[in-house]
Amino acid sequence: MRAGIPNNTFRVCSGGGPRYPSTVRVGAYRWVRNPTYVSALLIVADEAWLFLSVELLLYAGLLAIAFHLFVVGYEERRLRVRFGEDYETYRRAVSRWIPHPPGAS
Repeated sequence: MRAGIPNNTFRVCSGGGPRYPSTVRVGAYRWVRNPTYVSALLIVADEAWLFLSVELLLYAGLLAIAFHLFVVGYEERRLRVRFGEDYETYRRAVSRWIPHPPGAS
C-alpha cells in the first residue's frame, strides 16, 4: 500500500491495468465490443442535440472516425496477438459498434 492507496489501484492508475487471461465477455461487452467508445460518442451526440450544436455534431463525427481508425488499426490487432483464437471467436460473435442482444447475429 502506498500512501493509503491499495496496490491494485496504483497499478490500474499507472497504466498497468488488470490482467485478464481471456477476452472479457460480461456486462456491456456481451452486447458490443467497444462500449466505452460507443458511450462517449452517444454523450457527445446527445450534447449536440441538447444544445442544438452543429459544431458538437461535427465533433462527434470526427471522434467516430478517430475511434474507428484507432480500434481497427491498433487495438484489434493487439487483441488478436494477445488472445488469438479466443478473440477471433468473440469478434465473430459480438458487433464492433452497434449493440445487439447477446446471441443475436
